[in-house]
Amino acid sequence: MAAIQFKQVMYHYNETDMPALVDVDAEVKDGEWTAVIGPNGSGKSTLARLCNGLLLPSKGEVNVHGASTKDDAVLSGIRRRVGMVFQNPDHQFVAPTVRDDIAFGMENAGVARAEMKRRIQKVAEQTGVHHLLDTEPHRLSGGQKQRAAIAGVLALNPDIMILDEASSMLDPAGKKAVMETVRHLHKEEGMTVLSITHSLHEAMEADRVWYMEEGRLLHDCRTSDIMQHLDLLEELNMPLPYSFALLKQARQAENLDPFWLQAIREAVE
Repeated sequence: MAAIQFKQVMYHYNETDMPALVDVDAEVKDGEWTAVIGPNGSGKSTLARLCNGLLLPSKGEVNVHGASTKDDAVLSGIRRRVGMVFQNPDHQFVAPTVRDDIAFGMENAGVARAEMKRRIQKVAEQTGVHHLLDTEPHRLSGGQKQRAAIAGVLALNPDIMILDEASSMLDPAGKKAVMETVRHLHKEEGMTVLSITHSLHEAMEADRVWYMEEGRLLHDCRTSDIMQHLDLLEELNMPLPYSFALLKQARQAENLDPFWLQAIREAVE
């Protein structure tokens, strides 16, 4: 069964405006990491908010492990199973310390105190914030804030993690820390991940990449296949990271020694 399934989904913010999503028909496989890329206004964040019922499709259906987000009887359960991490971590903090903030969602869910303590320690270690539990969130660096926000989501034991531009406001060190956390959750913990990003370099961490434009899902391919289609990415106006551009130029070089071409390919891939 798919973790998340989009069935001919359309979404309008306003009936008089152009739809934000048009006939999206795709699925996120259980245990897979799918990255969504595309220009501003392509519908990426709208897609993310449909995954846990923050938005409901104007037409079609979004199913999470077979349950429709339109079904009020199961919506609260879906929201517990699908964790959301947003662009600005400051918007997710509500408590005076990291420990209290991680506990906040569990308190609302009625989790027993002993279980709360166990989960706080577990998710703090998973995300590398165990030494920051008694720190005020506003004193953290950008990367630490985002990892603390991820810990708060993980404490509710979700099956799926949605990251909506979660690293876009961070410096390189913060981006690296967050991506290491997500990589660990996916590979070591088996977390299903859907990440929205403008960075092709970050998208290459995923198992699959979706490309969206004007509300439509135009391309769905395995990450391992992208290296063979760098020309397509340029046609889609997706700027190539320096290492990818170097590989493309190396492939085009007529007299490049095969040894160096292979060395560049291995370094990039």
